[in-house]
Amino acid sequence: MNTLVCSNCGISTQKSLDKYGRQLMKNQTGIYYCPKCFDKSFTENKISEKKVRKAAANLLKALGADLTDPNFIETPRRFANVLMQRFGLLNNVEKELTGFSNAVFPCDSTDMVTVRDIKAFSVCPHHILTVEYDIVVSYVPHGSAIGLSKIARMCKVLANSPKLQEDVTQEIADFMMKYVHTEDVMVVVSGRHLCMASRGVSQVNSTTITSAVRGAFDTEPSARAEMLSLVGYVK
Repeated sequence: MNTLVCSNCGISTQKSLDKYGRQLMKNQTGIYYCPKCFDKSFTENKISEKKVRKAAANLLKALGADLTDPNFIETPRRFANVLMQRFGLLNNVEKELTGFSNAVFPCDSTDMVTVRDIKAFSVCPHHILTVEYDIVVSYVPHGSAIGLSKIARMCKVLANSPKLQEDVTQEIADFMMKYVHTEDVMVVVSGRHLCMASRGVSQVNSTTITSAVRGAFDTEPSARAEMLSLVGYVK
């Protein structure tokens, strides 16, 4: 197997660990960077808020909005900020996620840990409309655990970009397996999609539920039933 190297500085995987435990990371275009070059690349390629604001103003004008109207004067700036936030462009997501590894600590317990009622927001990639999530994350520690607030923050970070609910659900489970070092993970996400509620079929009370079931939650029905019972999905 070939050793991966940073496409910018040439450092190898084995020598690229930083204080967060990050090795080579692949950006959205498939290029590998070491942590230092990744952060530099993120800064250099960060989307210009000025360009987004100009594009937002042009879109509003195309839709017939009068930007001299007092109600619209600040709208391009606000609109641009919302778009950049919802597209996950205001933060270095990879750095945030790997930084959470600092909150992993030794744990002797092997009992289930469940965090429920985690609220997160995303954007439907098909219509660029808001999706509101209620998330449940459950796992069984195998020598380590993670700070509870970091689970909620991780869910918010992973959800905060235009992506499918199915992908958000799987990515949360992947994070827990990778950073908390456990194979026993179950994630349930309930989503309210405004693309269904405010347009088209106008199903204002409709919710979409997705799950990622790994390890013991997949192979042991009793573990899965216990988790679902704890969060009220099964009585």
